Amino acid sequence: MKYKLMAALKLLMLQILLLTFSTRAEAQNQPFKVLVVASTDPDHGAMIIPSQALLEKIGSENGFAVDFTRDASLITDENLLNYKVVVQLHLAYFEMTQKEQSALQHFISRGKGWIGIHAAGLTGKQFINKETPYWDWYQKMIGGVTYSDHPALQTGTIKVEDREHTVMKNLPASFTFYDEWYEFDKSPRSNVHVLATADETSYKPKKPMGDHPMIWTNPSYDRVIYIGIGHDSNAISDPNFTILIRDAILWTASSVTNKEQTDLDNSLGSELTILASQVAYNMNDPKSAMVRSKELLPADTQFELVDALTFKKVFSGTLTKGIKVQEWSPELYYSKAEFTSFHDPGYYKLVVRKGGKEYSSYDFTIDNQAIGKVAIPAKSLFFQLAFLLHKHGVQEIVCSSQITPTKFLKI
Repeated sequence: MKYKLMAALKLLMLQILLLTFSTRAEAQNQPFKVLVVASTDPDHGAMIIPSQALLEKIGSENGFAVDFTRDASLITDENLLNYKVVVQLHLAYFEMTQKEQSALQHFISRGKGWIGIHAAGLTGKQFINKETPYWDWYQKMIGGVTYSDHPALQTGTIKVEDREHTVMKNLPASFTFYDEWYEFDKSPRSNVHVLATADETSYKPKKPMGDHPMIWTNPSYDRVIYIGIGHDSNAISDPNFTILIRDAILWTASSVTNKEQTDLDNSLGSELTILASQVAYNMNDPKSAMVRSKELLPADTQFELVDALTFKKVFSGTLTKGIKVQEWSPELYYSKAEFTSFHDPGYYKLVVRKGGKEYSSYDFTIDNQAIGKVAIPAKSLFFQLAFLLHKHGVQEIVCSSQITPTKFLKI
């Protein structure tokens, strides 16, 4: 039985790899698409309006297409499937509905590209009322900092800190810029990779930060970059800003080297792994997940169901007693997290704490008929990928159901 299971797993992994490589091979020959979603705030209109022509010009010169909008309702799971990169042009988190926030979070969590420009960094609860759920995930992605204030528009100097990074390599070591110089409650440096900083001696800050990053990436989210400058319309004619935006788009659209293998290795090598459905759960159907651990967990080990956007606990329970399954991995223990009684629709993750460490599942959706909503588009995608495999000379692929090879599909 064990050998049959291992063979099935290998076949399943081969299928996934074939589909992945076929898709990538096809994608390399196709221009990618970028969705630019700009704020409707009139305070940034002077920069936003001419930026459309700039971004479309950058796209036409560098082999990608730009869809430009000021309508945040286009941020949906279905629509974002068409894009490799989302540019949040002055669009603040509080200008998006929770459903739009959730769709963007899905997009970024899948390893897609995100660029936040200037007002995209307006983090903090000061912008919303007490009844509105705060998007804690977004603040963590930005770098865990809260926007505080900015001085008057003035010319200052940007110092490039990492000149080896793809986004910065075509820029000078320093350059002047006319901007508002956003300030935050602290430096994000401990949570991000800083690419460039503001030289606070070159202008008059409102409240000096000392260490004042202005452009940074967050390696925890694959292809994410925040660019704090860009408030004024002068940015549109600044050649350094054009280079910065161009290279940021090209970098965020690029693939992460060995991402799938690295993610798989990290998961399999972890002391504890939560195996939840990455598709979805129907609200009124049974809902559970498997917790795999290298050691037998204490009998009272708790799990929590956490809102993936706000990080708030919405449900908790006790794991079942761990057992060994000889046909799987005889050295590991498997426990069950049951949350069938929870019915609220939303975007969640499961969390288990052990030995002072927190282990989380991938995020997933709970909704009415959620599996059908996700599975039908996925089935369509499967046959699209099957067609691509056929183009690359693969005549049959293994179809798997519950890790058991069931048949061969002739193409």
